Amino acid sequence: MTTGGGCTAVDPQRVLPQRWSARATRGYVVGVALLTVLGFSLRHEALFTGFFADDFAQQGMLEGHYLVPRGPLDLFNFSDGTLADNTRLIHGGFFPWWSDPQLRISMLRPLSSAMIWLDWRLFGHDALAQHLHTLLWWLLMLAAISVLFRRLLSPPVALLAYTFLVLDEAHGAPLAWIANRCVLVSTALGVTALLCYLRSRQDGAKRGALTSLVVFSIAMGFGEYAACMAAYFVSYELIGAHGAFRSRVLALWPVAIPAAAHALLRVVLAHGARYSGMYLDPIGEPGNFIAAVFQRIPAMFADLVLCVRADFWTFGLPGSVPMVERGLLPVIWAWDPTPWRLVHFGLGLVAIVLIVACVALTPRSADTRNSRWLLVGSVGSLLPVIASFPSSRVLLVALIGFAPMLASFVVSGFVGLRSRLKTSPVSALLRLAVASTIGLYQLCVPAALTSAEVQGLRSGAA
Repeated sequence: MTTGGGCTAVDPQRVLPQRWSARATRGYVVGVALLTVLGFSLRHEALFTGFFADDFAQQGMLEGHYLVPRGPLDLFNFSDGTLADNTRLIHGGFFPWWSDPQLRISMLRPLSSAMIWLDWRLFGHDALAQHLHTLLWWLLMLAAISVLFRRLLSPPVALLAYTFLVLDEAHGAPLAWIANRCVLVSTALGVTALLCYLRSRQDGAKRGALTSLVVFSIAMGFGEYAACMAAYFVSYELIGAHGAFRSRVLALWPVAIPAAAHALLRVVLAHGARYSGMYLDPIGEPGNFIAAVFQRIPAMFADLVLCVRADFWTFGLPGSVPMVERGLLPVIWAWDPTPWRLVHFGLGLVAIVLIVACVALTPRSADTRNSRWLLVGSVGSLLPVIASFPSSRVLLVALIGFAPMLASFVVSGFVGLRSRLKTSPVSALLRLAVASTIGLYQLCVPAALTSAEVQGLRSGAA
């Protein structure tokens, strides 16, 4: 049974977790609220970070002080790659003298630019008001994610997945850095579009697909981070949905149209990155981009699974210079990132093995079926951010699919424990110990990291 556009109206084999009782729903809502408060308390200093890095450049653009003129919809265009732009930016000191004359750092984020312009018009240089605006979008994003987990997972898995997600350090920079608010807005709208899409595909909501198209188009207008969310739509159709393959592919039109339009506009308007040394253009530098995939994906998995921050890949291992001075590390570690990156890469491979083992050892259920397509979407969501330098702040979208799989594994270590103790006590206790260790590690370490990160951002901004 289909509706216009070839989209299947109702999935007759929709896989649902156990039915939520009213009590479970109330408990989940209370738990989400308390965890959100906890997550904010760990990062409350984000409100007092002030302005940071790109914030100053964008203020200069709005006030006419930037070395090249920019309009309210073009505030993420730091250099358009022309010789005229770069000559002024280099001679004026914004870029160092050794910058490539064709350097381009220009992101297509018109709605994010308009939002910053609106902040400036309403609040001027009141950084606290702008951070409160960011906090609002963070709360909206978390609300949308909590609804998604409520729809796809059982109560214990949903609550634990939300716990892992809200405590992760990936939230720190988007909360503390006004220019990075676009991550929160794009993700909030992207998750909302996914919810509308699932209602259309699974429940037969008549206007769900069209609503998803509109919301996802707006999300793309806020930035390319929304493209990360597209991986979840694709993953659902490949793994989570049923029906003929052709009909599942055709059903992706609500996300395919805005993603293609954004990519086309990006080419036509000459946005993107070139010769920056930090960002890669998958179209202009396909070879470098493919090489980066094999290097940076493990670095990002080391962050997601082992909490070895992806920022270390980019900026080096903290404390390496003092350790060199004390003779604990070779001198090369003080100036060359290669030795640490080899270690980081190895940790990433270990992390990939661990998450594959978690998937293999988690018993199949409605929870794990949904967790698996979410996990595949998580992996796919990493591909667009490969173009950026590795950092925890680009992993927020990936957490949406990573946290449920991890939660499913941890919860499975406790579910049915009594019966397993009677039949295979050693295996049951070992599984319980592993699940408990991973769960506690993923609760405690990211919480400590996110608190320290926000404190560092505040002191760095000061």
